[in-house]
Amino acid sequence: MAPKRRRAAAVAVAEAAEAPKRQRGAAPAVAPLERRVITTMEQFREDVHLKVQEVPTGRLATYGSVAGALGSRKVARQVGWALGDSDCAAEGTPWWRIVNSKGEISLHDGASRQRDLLAAEGVEFACVRTKLDAQRIVDFAARLHDFGAS
Repeated sequence: MAPKRRRAAAVAVAEAAEAPKRQRGAAPAVAPLERRVITTMEQFREDVHLKVQEVPTGRLATYGSVAGALGSRKVARQVGWALGDSDCAAEGTPWWRIVNSKGEISLHDGASRQRDLLAAEGVEFACVRTKLDAQRIVDFAARLHDFGAS
């Protein structure tokens, strides 16, 4: 039996089992659905840029913390796409202040530019022994921006 048919059959069986419990002609009890707000990608991109603009000079945020401030940490990857899809500099968005959760730069092509911009704001880096080219931000936890406090 196909999955949709199985679900329909399971619902029919559940309703039949519940039928004696409710009065004849009464509407079946429906569990309230979780409210979800669906925005367009353009609106999401704008929300990301506005949230990233809250990060002050010399402070950092992770993709996940930006996503969490927007309502769901599950969209951290989309935060990265929103920052990479547009001309952040023209909009005044400090994209270089957003790093991964390990305190490392995630970019491959623009890593040296991001590192230089962060260094100009006083952020220091230290080599990581497990990867030859990876550099972790010194005092990463102390530099994290708290979106709840702003």
